[in-house]
Amino acid sequence: MRYRVIAILMLLVGWSVYSYAWWSAVRITPAPGDPAFPRPFPYPDPWLMAWNDYYERHDPSKGRGIKLHGEFPRVAENVRAIAYGGSALGTVGVVMLLFPLVRKGMNARRRGFDVVLTKQGDAS
Repeated sequence: MRYRVIAILMLLVGWSVYSYAWWSAVRITPAPGDPAFPRPFPYPDPWLMAWNDYYERHDPSKGRGIKLHGEFPRVAENVRAIAYGGSALGTVGVVMLLFPLVRKGMNARRRGFDVVLTKQGDAS
């Protein structure tokens, strides 16, 4: 029973993370041209902007140059990696749920007939 509950939790958490992270990756892609960006919660825009600002602070332009690109592609790449991780977690949950059914089916096919021994060496 505990095995099944863990599998269902992995499935739900993994696919929820996948869905929200993939939506975040879609939201960050057109960000520079979207006049409504950033939108408040439940849109992921505030934390995507915070993550972009974090990368901007920790990777400034070198010397006296001007940084010609933002960190949006880097944020989008990381968000897609999170989405793939959530997808993998959900897939493991599905496999955990289906494995007992597959194993039961394999054992049912492998089962033959019962042999009863009455005396030593005699089979009936």
